[in-house]
Parts: sequence; structure tokens; C-alpha cells
Amino acid sequence: MMKKFWMIVVGVAALVALSVGALSPHAAVAETPQLLADAHEEMSASNAEVCAIVTSMPGAEDTDEFLALLDTSREAVVADLEAMRSNMMQYEAEGYGWQNIIDSPDGLAPQPGAWLLGALRMACEPQPAAVVTGTVTYRQRIALPPDATVVVTLEDVSLADAPSKVMGGDMIRTAGLQVPIPFSIAYDPAEIIPQHRYVVRAKIFYGEDLSWTSTTAYPVITQDSPTTDVEIMVQQI
Repeated sequence: MMKKFWMIVVGVAALVALSVGALSPHAAVAETPQLLADAHEEMSASNAEVCAIVTSMPGAEDTDEFLALLDTSREAVVADLEAMRSNMMQYEAEGYGWQNIIDSPDGLAPQPGAWLLGALRMACEPQPAAVVTGTVTYRQRIALPPDATVVVTLEDVSLADAPSKVMGGDMIRTAGLQVPIPFSIAYDPAEIIPQHRYVVRAKIFYGEDLSWTSTTAYPVITQDSPTTDVEIMVQQI
């Protein structure tokens, strides 16, 4: 019975840890405003239920305090998880079957224990949203019509011989709003590669017609580039 319990806990821990990457939404942006789509992924009901149980445990209101109660730490939890994964891979490669030695005193070290509850609590922490914010504007004194739509994209432009990869975007239906038009683009930090170059671009449509576009790519996120107060200048077509 104890073996089955810990096998379930280990499986749940893996599911919850894998679900963390799905907490941060990002937008997929097409060429025209009508095809702009935001993809918001959420945790499945089972993972959400597990997190609700773990975070409501006595003393689990704060992750670090909960880890202290369990006589462990974030670093120790990560080290134990890494050690368990390494041992599991070794036993699996040897054909022994790691699941057969969970309850064995001579088996996997570390064995599932209080630290695993700490791992679950850490995996259930809400992930901070990562965003690029700024404004779209132009110098001419021209009013935008009521049907104007602003489309801003976040792109990976690291490969010179390949099309840029759209990482996210924002669409603003102005409905009378005039420049500067604020934008906010959510992105997944896990998809960001420090050595890559990321830029934002903007377009303004009058109905279905492209009327304004940025002619300069504005670097963001990596290589000391900003993520806030990014001003994108567009030119009339």
C-alpha cells in the first residue's frame, strides 16, 4: 500500500512539474487583425486539484516556511529530485525497474519523503507573467479612424537566413483612441534564449487595409534590451 502511495505521489509530482510551463500564456499573431489569436493554456483539472490540496496543507501558505517545516530547502529539493532522476535512469538502463525499489531500504536514494511534498509545493507556485510593454506612435498630426487596429508582434530574428519567429503579440482596436497607443505582449520566459535577438514591430490597419508600419526593428528582452517603455515609431504607407 505504501509503495502504491509513493508511486502515485512521484507521478503527481512529475505531472505538476510539467504543468508549470503551461501557466504562462503567449499570443500567436497572423498578418491581419482578424487572424490574431491569443493562446491561453491552463492547468488540467487534476493538476489544479493537486495544487489546491498541497497549497492548503497546514503551514503551506508560504513556500519557504513550508520547506523549513519539512527541514529542507529549495536547493535541497532540486538536488534530491536530480539525484532521484539520475538513479531512476540508471536502474531503468540496467533493466531493474526503478518502481520496484521505492520501498526498499537498499533502493533509490533519496527515497520519496517529506522533501517531495516540498517539491510539490514549489511546483504549484504561481508563475510571474513576463511581458513587453510600450507604445505605438507616429509624428504626423493625423487622427486614427474609429476602425483602426494596432497589431504589435514580438519576434525572434536571430537567424539571418530564415524568417523571424513570432513569439507573441497584442492587438488593440482603437475605437477612437489616438497615439500613443499602449501595448502589452505576454511571452514565455522558458522560450527565451539569452544569445538570441528579439524585436517588436507594429502595424496599424484601417479596417482591412495596412496603413502604417514600423520600418525599424526595436530590440527587447535580451542583450541588455528593455522590456518596458518601448516606443515603436510607425510610418504611413
